[in-house]
Amino acid sequence: MSPLVATPTIFAPIVTKVVDLLRNAFDSVGKAPKWVWNLVAIGLGVVAAFGWQLNLLEGFKGTSISVGMGKFFTGLAIGGMSSGWHELFDSLSGAAKQAHESAKARKENRQHDHGREAQHGTAGHKH
Repeated sequence: MSPLVATPTIFAPIVTKVVDLLRNAFDSVGKAPKWVWNLVAIGLGVVAAFGWQLNLLEGFKGTSISVGMGKFFTGLAIGGMSSGWHELFDSLSGAAKQAHESAKARKENRQHDHGREAQHGTAGHKH
């Protein structure tokens, strides 16, 4: 698979979830500044790029230094893109939570209204 495809679609979301896991495990109260987690994402991105030999600049033939720098820049891209994935996942999670709370409130209202009807009879119904 091309690094151009794998970087944003496979590795960046994986880095995002690994950083989220680490944040939940080691900073669940959120005391660490955001830049710490940005650095963790970039570091993991660089490790992934070197580990999987991903190089967005592989079309540019050059020395081993330029190949290494290509992998390094690919890792920076992975880490940087993970921030966008984090925001997307956070937004989706927030929307899902809100929908769940709204559904729960509607259910509670229906149960409350049903209990009132059982106790007082249906509106417009004469006893």
